[in-house]
Amino acid sequence: MIVKGDTNVKNFKSQFNFYHKNMGDFPMKTKQIAQFKIIVRSYLVIALLTIVAACTCYQLAPITQRFLVFRKAFFDSFAHAPWFFEGFWFFMSLHAIAMLGVLLCFFNTRREKHPFWQWHLSVGMIGYTFMCLTYVSRLYFVPKMTLAYLQGGPTVRSIIETYGIAEFDFFNIAFGFPAIWFIVFGLCAAKNYRLLAVSSWLIGIGYVFSIYGYLTRVSIVLGVSSAAAIVFFIIWVCASFKFFEEEKI
Repeated sequence: MIVKGDTNVKNFKSQFNFYHKNMGDFPMKTKQIAQFKIIVRSYLVIALLTIVAACTCYQLAPITQRFLVFRKAFFDSFAHAPWFFEGFWFFMSLHAIAMLGVLLCFFNTRREKHPFWQWHLSVGMIGYTFMCLTYVSRLYFVPKMTLAYLQGGPTVRSIIETYGIAEFDFFNIAFGFPAIWFIVFGLCAAKNYRLLAVSSWLIGIGYVFSIYGYLTRVSIVLGVSSAAAIVFFIIWVCASFKFFEEEKI
């Protein structure tokens, strides 16, 4: 029987008010926190390994393939050595999927699911979904298009050279939206997590330069961006590990 003024009741109310004010709900149990951190680390490690593998494959791919310019030189090169460029597309699609998980984990650390954070999450999720779809479509269509070009007549070749492959957004959303996510995230983290903020800004700017290099066909921009992505992402993942260790979940 609970009596008004009972010490246990007062303690319960005190704890409830504290958690409601600071967390928005009761905190995760110790076991749940441990499981959550394992999931976060797994997503971060997969995202890191896949971006390193993707950028390595891109650097090893023949330069005639990098811009996806549908001419005879591209199709001849791709027919003889498709592995590195296909590896780049494959690992980038996996990277995008892993980043979807990372974004959800960061969102779940928010004590209040404010509309701003929901917008922020949506921007990142849309961007990485487009990125995954773009690279998966290339894995499927480009080998078929290569075969059709090399075996087809002048009319078929002319159509392929003119229209190429259907792009979802020419990377404006696939790279642009993740760039927005990282830059905004960096602004929010700047006060308490300087390294995480700076590395987020660098990755966001790197995405912007990748769009510029792809649209303008400037090889050196894409080469430098892919190399820098590895360095910046390693720093960002290390800073993210520290964030999830220190953040009260």
